[in-house]
Amino acid sequence: MSKLIDKNESTYINIFYIFITIAVLFGLSPLLVSIFIISLFILTGISEDKVALLIIILFSFSLSWLSSLKIPEGDLKTYISIYKQAASNNYLSFLLIEKKDSLFYSITYYIYYISSGSSQFFIFFWYFFVQMNISIAIWKISKEFKILNSIILCSIALLFLIPEIYSLIGHIIRQFAALAVVLLAMSFYITKASNLKVFLILLVASFLHFSAMIFILLFLLSMYLEKKSNLVIVLLILITFLISFFNWPKYLSGHAEMFSSLVQLNYILSRLDSDLLRDNNGLLTWKSYLLIIFNIIVAYYYHLKVKKNSSSRKLLSFYLSLFLIVLLVSRIPLLYLRFSFYTYGLLGISLSLFLSVIKLKEKRILLSIGILLLSFRFTSGISNSVWSYDFPDNNPWYVSCLDIIMKYNY
Repeated sequence: MSKLIDKNESTYINIFYIFITIAVLFGLSPLLVSIFIISLFILTGISEDKVALLIIILFSFSLSWLSSLKIPEGDLKTYISIYKQAASNNYLSFLLIEKKDSLFYSITYYIYYISSGSSQFFIFFWYFFVQMNISIAIWKISKEFKILNSIILCSIALLFLIPEIYSLIGHIIRQFAALAVVLLAMSFYITKASNLKVFLILLVASFLHFSAMIFILLFLLSMYLEKKSNLVIVLLILITFLISFFNWPKYLSGHAEMFSSLVQLNYILSRLDSDLLRDNNGLLTWKSYLLIIFNIIVAYYYHLKVKKNSSSRKLLSFYLSLFLIVLLVSRIPLLYLRFSFYTYGLLGISLSLFLSVIKLKEKRILLSIGILLLSFRFTSGISNSVWSYDFPDNNPWYVSCLDIIMKYNY
């Protein structure tokens, strides 16, 4: 009996020492330790849900802390400028500064007073909000399809280690916050939650960024497509494709004054025919379409692979609905750009499905190596990106928790 007690005590002591070691190393380099733990988890194939979720939180925390060292410029500078105005405005006056996306600015107002006006905490909070909610959505949908934890974790890491996506979050924080909540609604829809719950979550997303309002329509369209044959879906795509050729945005933009009392709608209509966001080389257009088509192909292949169950049909219907919406607004640069951004969140889900069905020898080893290689591209990408970061030696590997704390402005 005493030997058994001694053995248990020894196990707890070992776990304690491992925990202390990881905590100290994490303090020295949050990013390095997070990447190492993710690679180790994938390599060993640990199946514990609690461990996987803890690693997701740790990973989100490390990237969010790094992002807080971003030097505000562009849209982020505008967000910080509005954020600072919370000091001289009461709650209602603060909301009237922008007169839109009231939930985003309500949360921002309270963040100001919770953090004593820290710009770094504002950036940290919204990055963490975005990454955690997108990760939870990927987790819920992947678990519905019984995908291994190592694959789910790998997909989440691959998504957020793409330097372009990491940088873009800081540029369009409001839309990514809305995207995170939309994906959360999507996860409830696919896991057979009540339609009312899905509708309410989408309503919350639309108060973070008005563009998310379209997903209420998209949700209804998904439910419609879910019950239709493939022939009806093909016909709908063809009809939408034909409609997209007509210059209907120009007609609507010419009548924007009819909706002058509706601030959000008037703003959109007035910019329907704008050339401001057109991509001269067509690069954004074909990249976005390729991403959408990749998502659909993966979802359709997986749907066939799992013998056409209802959850995979829901996922495919959602992908197709988004494709129809993007196709419909393809002649409207502002809306096309906005809705094509939503496809980035779907990439994490598609990667999880794709990695779960491909057959490779030593898959876990290859995925671990892939994560390590991408992490080096990530650090190189953000060190040399258009954004500026307050990193020691301009290298995120060298950022410690102490560096971040010391640079916080209060």
